[in-house]
Amino acid sequence: MLSKAFVFAFTILCVFSLFMMNMDTGFTERQTSSATYKNQNTEVAQYFSLANITSFKYGDIRNFTSFPNEYRTNNGMPSGQELSFWWGIQGYSYASIKEFKIKHLTNNFWGYWYGQHQLEIYHGKTHLANFVSKDMLVDYFDASINGSSFHAQCEAVQMNIIFTSYNDSWNIGESWDNGYISWYSSYGVDLNQTGLNAWNVLGQLLAFQAPDLGIGGLGGQLANGALSAAVWAVIAIVVVKITLGVIPFLSGGSGD
Repeated sequence: MLSKAFVFAFTILCVFSLFMMNMDTGFTERQTSSATYKNQNTEVAQYFSLANITSFKYGDIRNFTSFPNEYRTNNGMPSGQELSFWWGIQGYSYASIKEFKIKHLTNNFWGYWYGQHQLEIYHGKTHLANFVSKDMLVDYFDASINGSSFHAQCEAVQMNIIFTSYNDSWNIGESWDNGYISWYSSYGVDLNQTGLNAWNVLGQLLAFQAPDLGIGGLGGQLANGALSAAVWAVIAIVVVKITLGVIPFLSGGSGD
């Protein structure tokens, strides 16, 4: 009985491997060192030079011209994951603070809502917070680049970001106060940390987190749900068969 159970489990895992091999290429491609910027034809201050920031593979140039605001992008991210650039009021028990946050959004149960964590903010090697504030922009303003530069990171994303005033009639603090801010980001994504390895994919399946199988819409959600249910069914069958095989052995009997 035990040998049959292991053969059955091995067969199912082989089928599962075939699914993994046919996942969306965006889920498995590795980052290269080439630069592919996603410019949005926006009016970032002309005196800011892109040469002043270390460039990763992906990037964005953006203006926020209203407050609060949020911009999301899946550029360079595995299917179902996004980066969020959020500018708003964060409430705390002691105060409400105007903050700029960079969030890594990860798909959760059935992909209908997002799990998330915030990138930590550094200036040089100094850890500052998990958000950017007006005081940080003012304190770390660098006249040589006409902006305030920071490094943001989590386990999967490394990012350099520079904030500038929306126009040259305001300093960066005034631009922040008036609800206008311009920023440029350049980031790299470590796909080994965002779901490339088999253990992470298996974990997604067991949690019904729907890794991308290249099938869109409701059909893709149903296919992923069926695959997750099948994995759980295989686990249940194997556990039952092993248990039924071990109990007679321990009691002195013999299994099939």
